[in-house]
Amino acid sequence: MDNYNTLIAQLGEANIIDQQEAKKQLLAYGEEILEPLWQLLETGTNFQISNAVVLLGQLGNPRSIDKLLPLLEHPFFLVRTNTAQVLGQFSDPRIAPALISRLPHDQVMVQTWIIDSLCKLHDPATTQPLIEFLHSTPSTELRYLTIRALGEIGDPSFIEELVPFLEDSNHHVRDNAHRALEKLGYFQ
Repeated sequence: MDNYNTLIAQLGEANIIDQQEAKKQLLAYGEEILEPLWQLLETGTNFQISNAVVLLGQLGNPRSIDKLLPLLEHPFFLVRTNTAQVLGQFSDPRIAPALISRLPHDQVMVQTWIIDSLCKLHDPATTQPLIEFLHSTPSTELRYLTIRALGEIGDPSFIEELVPFLEDSNHHVRDNAHRALEKLGYFQ
């Protein structure tokens, strides 16, 4: 246990190399480290929590989902970013609604990972909220990422919502709209 504590303390070090080495060594403990990591989510510094989230994602134990979902509301953006990224690796019906609820209210970096995770979840129930977000976001990057996710999710009932983006002023948006519509069978 002393070794855990030393490594957990290193998760909050300013030196990224020390953080990476601590994560590598903690990961070697496997499931044995779950409880200390879950505890760290409640008691750690922002960087310790951010790194613990990554480790929990790498361990992939679905019991971590209950501990991770509340972190989508954490005040530190890196915790929210890592949580959004990690949640896409799990399969649980609570994840997509939690991600969707955060999507319009967060910083672009967090929104990017929310969209990526929603894409990985392939949940058709996320299509309508993603379409709404697509029409409301001023960010070109978020528009083309959302369009890409919609193509991957594969719900053809929203094809007509994507067609206007073939004429978008940004070539990334146009290219992703074309690819998404291709996947959805629009050009057949």
